[in-house]
Amino acid sequence: MERQIECGEIDPVTIWMDHPDPTVKRNRQQAAEAFPGIMKLVAQQSITPNSAAIETAIDAGKPLIELVASQFGIKKSTVRCLRNKVSTLAKFVWWNRFGEMCLMLDMLPPEHLPVRSTDWRIFEEMWFGSTHIGDWSTHRNPDLRYQPDPLYRRILAGLCSAGYEASDKFLQRELGRDKSRRWLAVRAYIRAVRQWCGSGGNYGEPNLFLKDIAETCLAPEFLERYSASELIRQAARWKKEVRRAIRLEIANTAPEDLRDWPALPGMPYSLGNLTAVSLTNPGELEIETQRLNHCVSSYVKNCMLGASHILSIRTGEGQSLSTAEISLRKNTKAHAILGVVQHRGYGNQPPLAGCREIIDFVIEKMRGSEQNQLLRILNFHAARHERIKLIFAVDDDEYPSELLNRVMQRVLRDSQCAFAWLDRRLQEEEAWYWHCNEKAAVEFREFGFDDELTDDRAMEHYRATGNERCFDLSLRYWKNYY
Repeated sequence: MERQIECGEIDPVTIWMDHPDPTVKRNRQQAAEAFPGIMKLVAQQSITPNSAAIETAIDAGKPLIELVASQFGIKKSTVRCLRNKVSTLAKFVWWNRFGEMCLMLDMLPPEHLPVRSTDWRIFEEMWFGSTHIGDWSTHRNPDLRYQPDPLYRRILAGLCSAGYEASDKFLQRELGRDKSRRWLAVRAYIRAVRQWCGSGGNYGEPNLFLKDIAETCLAPEFLERYSASELIRQAARWKKEVRRAIRLEIANTAPEDLRDWPALPGMPYSLGNLTAVSLTNPGELEIETQRLNHCVSSYVKNCMLGASHILSIRTGEGQSLSTAEISLRKNTKAHAILGVVQHRGYGNQPPLAGCREIIDFVIEKMRGSEQNQLLRILNFHAARHERIKLIFAVDDDEYPSELLNRVMQRVLRDSQCAFAWLDRRLQEEEAWYWHCNEKAAVEFREFGFDDELTDDRAMEHYRATGNERCFDLSLRYWKNYY
């Protein structure tokens, strides 16, 4: 028996090409062979209203290159580059990311467009990989959907212009053969540059406004000072140097095993046939997660920092029944304060009554008789807090300012010039910031205000005087401010 074809199996382009008019059918088949990516969009009406114009031209047998170039806002040479490229790129690229691919190719000069199948393969890998390093924003043309940020485009364009095989070998040499992790290293470096600019370099810690300007405006400006290949080299050096700096910092100041932490005092506590056990290392948290099917194993960082203390409630035979997260802190009188943050049974279900009773018993017992031991635990965690943060710095992308400066001095070939550039630009931005403040203060005083003009205060002034100019002034001030 002949198998029935499900509707979902039929290619929309095949349906679109099956037109009753033989001439139109022939024209559509020819167009689909020449530009399969565009035909997918036309068939699914994905580029409305452009799809209607392209479809009309196809059905009439008119040339497509100039029309497609104008509809997508790209050069005709880019459209010609895509003609008959059916086997060189994956179907996913043609059918799902064609508009984005047009943007990427259009930024390259004609002599740097991919030609051979190996060029296309390398271009596709660099294109997909480098999307990890940029921030996406809505493109002015809704038909193209997305527009990558300038830094992402510039790095990709620089690598393509250097030659596809040469750039592929360069990436392997600098960032390794693992293509899935290459661009993550570049993204981590760009984030580190933003954090470094926001920390002020040698300038010193900036105020919140200046920090925001440094991270959002000065960091991209700083990165634009370097070529694509140099940024790749810097990313490779950053990855090595930041790990080296953290290893040295921890080795010099933390001989003890930082992945263990002290148990709460007096443990284990027993009440009836139940026992409260303090978990003191990642392995014990993982076992508890497997036993009770919840996420306590993800609390390693909190426990290492002393932000959480985990108690396991178990039977006499060692069976885990529930898990409690306990907080420990000092109050204003320097007394240790204990509290239950959460208490969960199997699969995050509420704990049994007996489990709740033993936790209450443990908290009251320690509050009354273990003050000195609790304070020692707090001091223990305070003494190693910064070292613990360094262990997680790579994963969290959060580094101390001093470490950032040391690493950047080793990463940047022109470190002295780079630090001087950042210092000068921060001074310029701060001068502009205070100039705006002084200018605004003069205008605010005209309305009887001695500080910033908020929307609420502008409304109060309007109700009192009927003068609407304060609204314009408030809006103009904030527009200039940012």
